[in-house]
Amino acid sequence: GGGGGGGGGGGVPQQEGDCAWHGAGPPLVASQAAALDSICAEHALGHDVCLLAPKGVGKTSLARRFAQLFGYGEAYSVFCHADLPAHELLQRRATTPDGATEWRDSPLLLAARRGGVALLDGIHRLPRGTFAGAVGPLCVERSLLSLPDGSRLLSGA
Repeated sequence: GGGGGGGGGGGVPQQEGDCAWHGAGPPLVASQAAALDSICAEHALGHDVCLLAPKGVGKTSLARRFAQLFGYGEAYSVFCHADLPAHELLQRRATTPDGATEWRDSPLLLAARRGGVALLDGIHRLPRGTFAGAVGPLCVERSLLSLPDGSRLLSGA
């Protein structure tokens, strides 16, 4: 989705005990609780979820709460921008202290390898086709993904 965002969102906070399964953390406003319910329902059906909402309404907080509720561990943030090359959604070249170059996994790939949740902040800024070109086979077909370093990632699904 669009912006990062903390826990804003407007609305009336849930009362203590309204919905205990929403997990630990600050109370959710009614619109956030409804969104979390929808995210969980889509997850139960095996669907990926994309949260689209204005900046500051709590998308990141909801994604992190979802990760906590379902035991996904860390939520990895990927900050997308118009100049981000497709391969850097997966891996990027870096220089080691001794001057050698190596491939380093991106937060998106770390989430995939470690069973976490990836938060693609600003995905709408990527040029058309960048995301699909980089991770399409993994997202759509849950299949093999060739990585920039020549290795492969095989879906566990």
